[in-house]
Amino acid sequence: QPTGWPKRPDCDSRTGIAAGGRPAGLVLYNAARQTGRVFGGSAFTHLIVRGLGLDIEASYHSAPLQNGEVGYIARRALSLYKAALEAEDDSVKYMQVVALMDFLAEPAKYVGSADIAKAIIRYSAETSEDYLRLKERFAQLYGKQVEGRYVGIRTRIVHLGENLESIIPDESDRTTLFREISQYVGKVIDHMIDHSALDWDAYLEVRRKLGPFGLS
Repeated sequence: QPTGWPKRPDCDSRTGIAAGGRPAGLVLYNAARQTGRVFGGSAFTHLIVRGLGLDIEASYHSAPLQNGEVGYIARRALSLYKAALEAEDDSVKYMQVVALMDFLAEPAKYVGSADIAKAIIRYSAETSEDYLRLKERFAQLYGKQVEGRYVGIRTRIVHLGENLESIIPDESDRTTLFREISQYVGKVIDHMIDHSALDWDAYLEVRRKLGPFGLS
């Protein structure tokens, strides 16, 4: 049974209006009478799916966002997360969540993947062993090389032209991957919401205190 969100209307090139199909239905609304009516159609413009791969619960937070610089960054991060949730293609979805991690690590300038990993990992690691394990994991997510061959997922998609479906053929494994990444992202966003009244420099001082590793 479908339990997830629907995709955007007309986003499926196989069945949507853009492909010459007819709409699944029509909603007419009379503003004067404040009444509406739904008319059914014969072809679907969207597909109902069981989830979108990313875990919406990972970024749930009930605290209000404040209006500091970090609050603005958290709002933008939530917008980027929403775009990733709605992505139609798994390769695009992966690149969007990776770009979101880049943004969360440093929203104002470019930093390398090693520094991105260092920034994001400190929210999830609880021990030095966790840190080393996650550091290796982020290398696999980004641009790891083994004997001169690229095995990092981001590098294989961006620079080698592969897609995520060929890198990870099993759909359940891709879903597991997205849920893993959403946990990293959700912890950072939650922390930013808790400190959303701060400016970025003050927040960096808070971030540096995370983790038992003495990392700068």
